[in-house]
Amino acid sequence: MVYNSNFCDGYPDCLDSSDEKPEMCKARTCDPGETKCADNITCIEKDYVCDGYIHCYDKSDDDPVLCKGYDCGMGKVKCQNVQCIDENDLCYGRVAFKDESDESAEFCNDYKWPGHAVKCRDNIECISKSLLCDNYSHCWDDSDEDEEFCKGTMYFWFS
Repeated sequence: MVYNSNFCDGYPDCLDSSDEKPEMCKARTCDPGETKCADNITCIEKDYVCDGYIHCYDKSDDDPVLCKGYDCGMGKVKCQNVQCIDENDLCYGRVAFKDESDESAEFCNDYKWPGHAVKCRDNIECISKSLLCDNYSHCWDDSDEDEEFCKGTMYFWFS
């Protein structure tokens, strides 16, 4: 048995590869949240388009021309090399963009942070507000656990 999501995904699941036959795959409509590669055969998740990693055999999902005009969607950010990443991966001290622009001081200082995030004292790194004063350091400079800052602040955590 082959699941619907495994049909036309570029990987043969049937011994005779019948789940990847071009005639069938060209006629197939991708599932919600998926899009077709330029070959008009393979379906991939929309989140995989312009993410800096090749998922289509024809490499169309990360084609620079496509990615330059591509709308990354809600909660995603486009870097200088047109790669799309989740905004939660920005300026956390770990490189997410292949061109490393997401960790540059210039990018992090200019980026408009979402309402659920705050900058660390270094003014570059950013963390979720839910991580403030939780007795675990998330900022490289430990400013999210600063005793003076946390002393007069009450945070209520719901589980």
